[in-house]
Amino acid sequence: MAHGETSPEIPFLSVLSSMTRLMRYNLGSVALGSLIVSFVESIRFLLEAIQHKLKGSSENVFSSELNGPSNQ
Repeated sequence: MAHGETSPEIPFLSVLSSMTRLMRYNLGSVALGSLIVSFVESIRFLLEAIQHKLKGSSENVFSSELNGPSNQ
């Protein structure tokens, strides 16, 4: 085989065909995984915010009872 010729068994643009396969299969999986992680993190954030709010309101109720009736 002379210099500069390509083998019929090897694709002419093997790097380009590999990049095409990468974008077609692997990047879709990465995007789906990122979407799942973002949903889980959002739910976790909401639950922690609710927990913090409920914890803060229960502390306020107990602290007002300990300080006695407020003058309104």
